[in-house]
Parts: sequence; C-alpha cells; structure tokens
Amino acid sequence: STANELQIELDFQLKRCKTEEQLVESLSAQLSGMEAERAELQERLQELDTSCADLNQRRDAARQRLESTKEKLADIRTREAQLHGQSRPPHGHSKSQPQPHKQQQQQQQQ
Repeated sequence: STANELQIELDFQLKRCKTEEQLVESLSAQLSGMEAERAELQERLQELDTSCADLNQRRDAARQRLESTKEKLADIRTREAQLHGQSRPPHGHSKSQPQPHKQQQQQQQQ
C-alpha cells in the first residue's frame, strides 16, 4: 500500500516536472525571440540616431548658409541704397529710381 502511494506520488511529481520543463522551454524560446527583436530594435535605433545626427548637421549648415545669405543681401541693399543716394540727379526725379510702393512690395514678398 505504501509502495503504491509512493508510485502515485512519483508519477505526479514526474508529470509536474515535465510540465515545468515544457514551460521553461517555452519561456526560453520566447526569451530568445525577444532578445533577437531587441537586438534588431537596437540596430534600428542606432541607424535613427545616426540619421538624426546627420539631419541636425545639415540643418545647422543650412541655417549658417541662410544667415550668410541674409548678411550678403543686407550688404547688397546697403550698397544699392548708397549708390542710389550718390546718383541722384539735381532735379530730384529720375526714371531709374524705384518707386516707393514697388520697394515695399518687394520687401513684403521677401
């Protein structure tokens, strides 16, 4: 009777161990899949970081070019104004001088 009870207990423990072993194998497989996914995501993140850094550099370079262009444009306008001031005829009227409302339109468009 005791040997029979012991056999039943051993069978139960064996089944439980097999169930736990299957669970461990399943979890191990899931973990492997997750680790592979994490590695892939890490690689994509690195690519995005690199791309972002590149875009930031390009943005900064574009800003510098824009500022430089604005400065050059301001210099040109200053020289243009100086030239117009020097080339005024004694009468004060000339067809080559821009009309004030045209200048305002050009400035508003820019």
